[in-house]
Amino acid sequence: MGIADKKETNKPPMSVKKQWLIGLTILLLAGIGGYVYYQQTAVDNGGTSPLDPSGKPAKEVPLLTEGAKIPSFRLSSIDGQYVSLAEYQARKKPILFEFFASWCPHCQHSAPVLKKFYEKHKANLIILGINAGDRPGGPSTSLDYQAAYKIDFPILERPFPELLDQFHVQSFPTFYLTDASGTVLWAFKGTLTPREVSVLEKKLSKLTH
Repeated sequence: MGIADKKETNKPPMSVKKQWLIGLTILLLAGIGGYVYYQQTAVDNGGTSPLDPSGKPAKEVPLLTEGAKIPSFRLSSIDGQYVSLAEYQARKKPILFEFFASWCPHCQHSAPVLKKFYEKHKANLIILGINAGDRPGGPSTSLDYQAAYKIDFPILERPFPELLDQFHVQSFPTFYLTDASGTVLWAFKGTLTPREVSVLEKKLSKLTH
């Protein structure tokens, strides 16, 4: 047996702790890879922003301003039925839109707040969740998201990129409050905080009293 063989033989076995650390590192790297794969990046406003096809952060566009008219649309609900915005506007109630992604942590933090707000105001308000975060051709995450956060307002999904452009949606979540005719009364992007809920309360109060 040569010297090289002896060195190899005397090499201590890798500890369980070291093996665990290596495995954890691999999982973390895989998670980072998935994060990049879904083309997302954190932004200062507390939202999660997708990247443009070049892999660079998209050029920031201001949200629709108060008084602007939102575009009409027709999208699939999570049960596979297509519904139009006009069907909801026919109920003559204000509509709060949330453009979200199920993988977005800021959307996940906002979900319980939005649910509580809806439970309080659902007699006078329609909330439409629009899941814009699923990969084209991939499986829908809407049902799992709805179940996880016990959401009882409608969720629509798979909006075309052109619709997101028309709504100036560049980060998740993005919110719009409109009256029944589609006029913007409030716009916000980022985690829904008590401060923003207070603003919403005042806006809604003016519409319903």
